[in-house]
Amino acid sequence: MEKFKLDIQRRIYGFAGLILLFVLTYYFMNRMYGMGDGSDASDFIRGFQLGIFSAMVGATVVRILVYNAALRNETKLRKLHIEENDERNQLIALKAGGFASLVELIVSVLATLVAGFFSTTVFFTLLGVVLFIVFLRLITKLVYQRIL
Repeated sequence: MEKFKLDIQRRIYGFAGLILLFVLTYYFMNRMYGMGDGSDASDFIRGFQLGIFSAMVGATVVRILVYNAALRNETKLRKLHIEENDERNQLIALKAGGFASLVELIVSVLATLVAGFFSTTVFFTLLGVVLFIVFLRLITKLVYQRIL
C-alpha cells in the first residue's frame, strides 16, 4: 500500500504541474493572439476556450482533492486502490473505449464526406482528423501487440 501512496503523491504533483501548464497556456495564448476582433464569433470562441480551460483546471482540482482525501484516510485509500485495480472495471473501460473509438472514426468519416459538399477547408481539416484517428489506432494496436 505504501507504493500506491507514493504513486498517488506523484499523481498529485503531476496534476499540480498540469494546472500550471493549463493556466500558462491560456495566458500566453491570449497574450500572443490577443482577445480577437470583438465580433460575436470571436467572443464566442474566447468564451469557449475559457470554458474548456476552466473545466480542465476544475476536473484536475477535483482529482487532487480526491487523492488528498484518500491519502488522509486509510479506508478511502484502500477503496481507491480496489477501484483502480478491479479487473472487471478495467475490461469494461477497455471495451467501451474501443467501441467509442470505432464510432468516432465512422462519424468522422461521414462528417468528412458531408463537409466535402460545402467547404474544402472543413473537408481537409476533417480528413486530417480521420487520418490521425486511423494512424493512432494503428500505432496503439501495434504497440499493444508487442506488449501483450
